[in-house]
Amino acid sequence: MTQRWLVRSSVAAGAAVALALGTTGPAHAADTQIFLYHNGHQLGHMYHSDPDPDTITVCDDYADGHGVRGVIFQAWGVQWRPAGVIDDGGDANCDSVVAPIVKDSFWKMQLCWTGADNVCVSSKMFTE
Repeated sequence: MTQRWLVRSSVAAGAAVALALGTTGPAHAADTQIFLYHNGHQLGHMYHSDPDPDTITVCDDYADGHGVRGVIFQAWGVQWRPAGVIDDGGDANCDSVVAPIVKDSFWKMQLCWTGADNVCVSSKMFTE
């Protein structure tokens, strides 16, 4: 009886560890998007469109006289280095650029409001 309980608890613990490890790794670069909110308003959004050529789009969603700035970062060892910056604001359209996303690297996006408060949001790490 004790042996059966030990086997069941070991299997359950192993499944929990496998689930946790399987869900905490970097996301693959199928389209990634982030949304920036502040004081109940959606200030902007940013997304990475994966089909080659990869595209990063930044949109200012709130007419407050300020814009948003999107930055794409690439991992270099233990540091994150900016690989591109996109600003949007003052017009009705979003701004897009072809992204320098390369395979076998880790990437993340950050979107910040250009107003007085330091309001930013970052994506999870992803790979191509």
